[in-house]
Amino acid sequence: MIFDRELDAYAERVIVQPYSNVFAFTAELYDTAKEFSGPSMDKAISDYYPKDMAEKLIGKKHDERVNDEQNIVEGWESVGSIDPGFIMFASNIDWDSGIIEVEWIDDDNLANENLFPSQDYAGSEFEKADYEIRFEGLKFDASRIELLWPNATFDVSKEPSLKGGRNRQSIGRPTKWNWDGVMAYVVSQAQTPDGLPTGAGAQARIEEMISGWFLLESGDSPAPSQVRQRAALIMKTLERPETPKNI
Repeated sequence: MIFDRELDAYAERVIVQPYSNVFAFTAELYDTAKEFSGPSMDKAISDYYPKDMAEKLIGKKHDERVNDEQNIVEGWESVGSIDPGFIMFASNIDWDSGIIEVEWIDDDNLANENLFPSQDYAGSEFEKADYEIRFEGLKFDASRIELLWPNATFDVSKEPSLKGGRNRQSIGRPTKWNWDGVMAYVVSQAQTPDGLPTGAGAQARIEEMISGWFLLESGDSPAPSQVRQRAALIMKTLERPETPKNI
């Protein structure tokens, strides 16, 4: 029922821990350091990265984990209903304790709008991040339970406060962004003489194009993680060699 949205699950709190590994940041420094980890690599890291980032990498082996800043969202209305994809990717679901734990999910998965139509709290400054996500204080909308199971009894005090016929789409950021519109805009830019950005920093410039379009159209823009996911998909399409068709 959660997958077909007959019954939405809500959470009082979500904790998002983005992470990656050292090698994701040091692979391009190998030619300079001539080693995957050690004093020479530490020096290359120190020379290449800002101090705060270098401190996360220096002294670690290439396969060690690196955490980005944790993101915590609290309150029924801020978290909203839980997208079905989090249920699908969950490594642990404890309905009695009101906990869902996702040990691993990445940006490519989160870009799937069928599974993740509304989430905007999983994001990272890392170019390619994985995430651990934990939902706490799971509850269900009492009115929906009454509709689906008229004879069911439950403790209403444990249900999320949805007084006044709460409309999730009117609270905070829109739960559905006009991705078709912005993609049409990106395609139109690809047809101009300058085309789309290429080379170093191209994805960042495409992200700016996407965010700028939303700001002009609606005065707001999706979370950076969502923008980054779409820009990454565009970059993959641009970099994919065209397969000749058989005639």
